[in-house]
Amino acid sequence: ARRGAADLNKVFADRLEGRAASASGDTANAAELLLRSADGFAALEARWEEAWSRLLLAELLLPGDRLAAERELRAALPVFEQLGSAREAERARASLEAIAVAAG
Repeated sequence: ARRGAADLNKVFADRLEGRAASASGDTANAAELLLRSADGFAALEARWEEAWSRLLLAELLLPGDRLAAERELRAALPVFEQLGSAREAERARASLEAIAVAAG
């Protein structure tokens, strides 16, 4: 149980550090931390937390890397829909729509 708690704390810390890096303009480090957080939550089978990290990563990647952002959004959206997270699902949909509009 201690290891699971330590792993959970680590992936939460990765996400928080990723958000802090994003806020300070360190996009590359932020993307790495958010991806590590998403992968860590996936390994722990924490579906909503994984999807939230993927949504944050996608928003960071926009508008520069639309393909990677779209991939992350398409992974996150069904989880939010299945779990009834309406606000997060709408946020993911809005980003997907923005990608579609930008693609023409």
